[in-house]
Amino acid sequence: INELAKTLIHEAAAIAGYSHGQASQIETVVDITAVTSGSHQPLVMGQNFFPGPLVFGDNAKREDLQESFPKFSYKDLQFNPANVQASKEVVLKVRPFNGGLGTGLERASYLRKLWKKLGRKGDPEQIEGKDLLGAKASDIFFDAEGKLICVSEIKIKRLLKEVTESEYAGIIYQQMTAKGAEELIEKMLAGQRQTISQTEGISLADTVVIPQLPVIWAGKDQTMTFLSDQPLAPGGHGHLGYIIINDVYSQKLPDDNLTYIDAGYNEDGINNMPDPVMCGWMKKDNVAIAMVTTTKTGLDQKGGQIGIELTTDSEGNQRLVLNIMEKAQAEAAGDKQKKLFAQMGLREGDSESFFNTNMALTNRSLLHPFLQDLVSYIGIDAFLDIIHPDLIKNKKDKQGKTCYQLEGAWGSVILNLNCYVTLNKDTNLNTEDNPVTVKDLLNKHNINHFLAVINVEEEYRDLFFSPIKSASDAWLQTESGLYELDTQTWKLKRTQKGSLPALSFDDRYKDLQTLLDALAGTKIEGLTKFSLKGKVKLQNSLLKGTVEIENKLDKEVDIVELTGQNVFEDIRV
Repeated sequence: INELAKTLIHEAAAIAGYSHGQASQIETVVDITAVTSGSHQPLVMGQNFFPGPLVFGDNAKREDLQESFPKFSYKDLQFNPANVQASKEVVLKVRPFNGGLGTGLERASYLRKLWKKLGRKGDPEQIEGKDLLGAKASDIFFDAEGKLICVSEIKIKRLLKEVTESEYAGIIYQQMTAKGAEELIEKMLAGQRQTISQTEGISLADTVVIPQLPVIWAGKDQTMTFLSDQPLAPGGHGHLGYIIINDVYSQKLPDDNLTYIDAGYNEDGINNMPDPVMCGWMKKDNVAIAMVTTTKTGLDQKGGQIGIELTTDSEGNQRLVLNIMEKAQAEAAGDKQKKLFAQMGLREGDSESFFNTNMALTNRSLLHPFLQDLVSYIGIDAFLDIIHPDLIKNKKDKQGKTCYQLEGAWGSVILNLNCYVTLNKDTNLNTEDNPVTVKDLLNKHNINHFLAVINVEEEYRDLFFSPIKSASDAWLQTESGLYELDTQTWKLKRTQKGSLPALSFDDRYKDLQTLLDALAGTKIEGLTKFSLKGKVKLQNSLLKGTVEIENKLDKEVDIVELTGQNVFEDIRV
């Protein structure tokens, strides 16, 4: 059926005027049939998809699914000293996703203001583009004992400390990025190469660069039509994850009795990294893949939530597989599902809902021999089909036309592979007399958990999840007083207990320097909600509780001067 579909696509492309070479490319990239690893049915909470609160706790609807939900508490794992001890026999390959400029965080004026402090040459007012901007994690700076250090450099310092103190047997550092951003990454690494090369136990691998890709043009009814004949958009995290899993399959392991673990995660947060507890546990308990989640809070409205999907295998038998439901899927299912998605994990009686952090770890020492055996039965083409990420139907504008970029998620790669393993656990892979199943291969390679979820409770959240996606994130972490950089551990530490404040700033404060100027010297203490609208100066103040500031005038207003106060608690101005 798939070959017939490819032939039809090829002929349709030829009729549309494409050359043979272009038609061949299109038939390869556009896969008409469903990926063999999953059902791809629409997810509906409470019907065929059950997140944590519908399986555990007072509001559970399907308590019978608990044994099939492979969740593990970080709080429990970190109390077992054997996990940290086991990490001393782990070689950790860190593979941060550093996608590029990160234009959602406007920082040109911020960098120009810091230009001389950073020791950079030239007139910053005359510098534009890549000469001004670096990758996002290279452009946000923290004060470390009077010296400005960017996010990526801080994370490298942490890795150097961890390997020097023998927390791991070794560390391999490899940046992963998209075409066009590699120069920015190399600019950051230039100042780190010598230190890395002189530190025993850590090595620097070549940066992985994924190419620009075609886009799928949308027709008048917004349906997908055909590919662009030129690459117009960068690849996404799904492509980087695809490379990680393919590397795990294809690259031979050293014969040194050590455990090799790869970690893929977003680079844009100081604490966005795994720790020895996680890695040691994966080694000790023979875990092949671990996805890291955190307990959902009121701030986590956009990201995906992990749960159990009810699906069927090729013979019609019901199967339970781990999956993720995104906000867009809930919205597509109607207002009721959209509301339920937002409330899940926050209602009275709800147990924790597992919010995706985009960090996942792969135990190469278990997965490599397992995948080698699996591919020997199903073939390399089928394997590559299985680990392809699902397309994120995210509409963009290119060249004045609507299109869909060929992008997917890191989690999609992992979940598709796990789905294949789950749905085919009892399927005979061998055409010869001796039957061999996926379950047999799991047992052969001593895999206790093919995919596990490590959920980081809210009290530990900041240890692993401190993303900087916006100017408000950067202000909160660098200037608000809520955090401090620990130069002993090179981790970001909270100075106050409690949940993170909900921040709502209007578009003028998307620019980082504009926000820093407006709030210069202002700190927070027990802040729960803060909204800022209009041209405002709110400097050298203390914010507590719920603070809402709105200026409807065209001119800037100094709120301290206007109100005659510099402590604002549970107030609307």
